[in-house]
Amino acid sequence: MRGETLGRGNKPIVTRSTGTRFPKAIVAAVFAVMVVSAGLIYYFRYPLPNPPDGGDKGVIIVLSNSTTIDGGGGGDDWALGMAYDSEHDTLYACGHITKAGEGKNGVIWKLASDLVPISNVTFGGPGGDDRGSDLALDDNGRLFVVGYVVEPGQGQNIWLARYGLNLTLEKCVTVNGPDNSTDEGYGLLLDTAGMVYITGTVTVPVTGYDIFIAKYDTDLNLQRSVILNGPANKTDKGRFLLLDGMGNLFVSGSMSQPGTGYDIWLGKFNTDLELLDQTIIAGPGPDEDKGYDIVMDEAGFIYATGTMTEPGESYNIWLAKFETGLNLLNNVTINGSGNGEDTGYTMVLRTVEGVPCILQTGVYTEASGGANIMVAVYNMSFFLMGRYTINGSANAYDSGFGIIDGPDESFFVSGFVTETVGAADAWFGRFRLVLIVPP
Repeated sequence: MRGETLGRGNKPIVTRSTGTRFPKAIVAAVFAVMVVSAGLIYYFRYPLPNPPDGGDKGVIIVLSNSTTIDGGGGGDDWALGMAYDSEHDTLYACGHITKAGEGKNGVIWKLASDLVPISNVTFGGPGGDDRGSDLALDDNGRLFVVGYVVEPGQGQNIWLARYGLNLTLEKCVTVNGPDNSTDEGYGLLLDTAGMVYITGTVTVPVTGYDIFIAKYDTDLNLQRSVILNGPANKTDKGRFLLLDGMGNLFVSGSMSQPGTGYDIWLGKFNTDLELLDQTIIAGPGPDEDKGYDIVMDEAGFIYATGTMTEPGESYNIWLAKFETGLNLLNNVTINGSGNGEDTGYTMVLRTVEGVPCILQTGVYTEASGGANIMVAVYNMSFFLMGRYTINGSANAYDSGFGIIDGPDESFFVSGFVTETVGAADAWFGRFRLVLIVPP
């Protein structure tokens, strides 16, 4: 059995540029027997590493409840972005479901915090694949969603919409790129001034897929947009967004470079979408490297996750730390025991009984069970504190996509599981953490 590998000797190639150039005591006996037993089984299944800093804390990751949703069309159903409404104790999520005769339609779900579905609405329709990729709630009870829809004669267009909390559509706009072809929206972020930021990709003649970043007001009027083409004139995509407290916008994604191919990319912009700094990170393997979620701690350090290819190991989870100028400070890669496709998609920072942690979801491939939904917890130096995986009944490909904070120190995870009957079904889980110190 292959073990997990952290911080291998193969080093990524980092290219930086400025401006417009590219380049976390044994669990107390008062806990329920079931929780303690589950925790011990989990601990021995996934023993903790031996961090050089002497830290020996770990976590029990407890799945409190989960929900699987089948769209009914016999095809794939995915749950992606999420937002939690603490005032009404409800969870909103987006993704796509397969409808008979219509293909994949974009969908927005409303669920109670115990993950019982309340309602849903679809968008898009016949003629191609539509998707909701990310969403956010503002302080005025409005839900903003980004994704893509197929429009007649234009292919896939970026789709941005505003809904009420009862899932009534209030307004939507689309973006058709210069090549009238495949344009997709992936990430969305709201700021405190009432602006809506999105990122994704648009197709441009000659240069192909280029990174797209745009800023709208809450009435979805475009304020500013920018298209970035990487140095190889090939596929470039923006995926997640982050705002700091100083008016800087950070965007993650991938950009193609000559010689190293499709590589991890991070960009730093001001709120006028002018490029300030950027970095491109190429893994040691010859295939794709992708940047996904980015988060910031209270000290202003940026944490990024994604996937990186390494020789003989396919896709490995990538986790990195940067300072605000996008200088790389630390990074690790994690190869699942099944040596398959391992990816970190999204993260949230959390303090567990005083211990700062990184919570992450994505895909972890195991020697038995295939690619599974993964929930992992690391300390801030990237040492594994615990891992939990979910395997669908088909023993095939399962993936986590979204992770956000919930009520009472719980957190939610979204994704899909592949079942023996039907195809991939949307999946939601609610978790909590218990801090442990191994004997």
